[in-house]
Amino acid sequence: MDGELLPDKRPETLPVASDPSPMQLIQRAIDAGTDVAALVTLSELAKEWEDRRNRQEFSRALAQFQIRCPTILKTKGGPAVTRGGSERMYHYAPLDEITRKVNPILHDLGLAYSWDTTDLDGLKTVTCTLRHVNGHSESASFTCPCDSKSPAMSGQQKHGGADTYARRYSLTAILGITTADEDTDGAEMLEYVTDEQAAELADLAEHPNVDTAAFLKWIGADDCYTIRAGQYETAKSALKRKRGEA
Repeated sequence: MDGELLPDKRPETLPVASDPSPMQLIQRAIDAGTDVAALVTLSELAKEWEDRRNRQEFSRALAQFQIRCPTILKTKGGPAVTRGGSERMYHYAPLDEITRKVNPILHDLGLAYSWDTTDLDGLKTVTCTLRHVNGHSESASFTCPCDSKSPAMSGQQKHGGADTYARRYSLTAILGITTADEDTDGAEMLEYVTDEQAAELADLAEHPNVDTAAFLKWIGADDCYTIRAGQYETAKSALKRKRGEA
């Protein structure tokens, strides 16, 4: 009949069946009278399944953190002495600035970190452990000497400085983040050689056959620490040729 509402004959929506969890399977095995040896095997499999799931959740949370974490700028600086005895300025992101940026994001994702410190033979080792609410954790360690040559620092200050330094590096390592130079003039930031590579080049430049000023002018840098990363091998080879080591 026109206009008459017909009863809805569509089948009711059935609930989607989900796979039983390992603990449910173990309970079913217990109810079925499964022998002890089989229950032990099921328990071991359940533990492996739980650990794998926890690692996956940890990895997803860390990946989300790295997407959401903003760029952390190197806003502080200080003098440093190279192995050759020359002095240069270096810049870094202070620990309090790093924690201020990362802590709220980590909290939202169910992640938290803690540090453990050991001192042995004048070396300080700091281990940063990152934990997820599901129980999975991973760690990264950083070791540095406590023998700062600064005469203005007491022994306690030297240990405190080494502790802060190691905490900063271990935290950025476990989080998989990097810090960046301030872009004060809007220009594209440049990638320079590492501190270790720069120190190596500075040592190579300290030779009677090397005119350091001419070398830096040729490579287009103010000092060995502002040599572009892509020029490292070229600079190293050139210095070795000047020294007669090629």
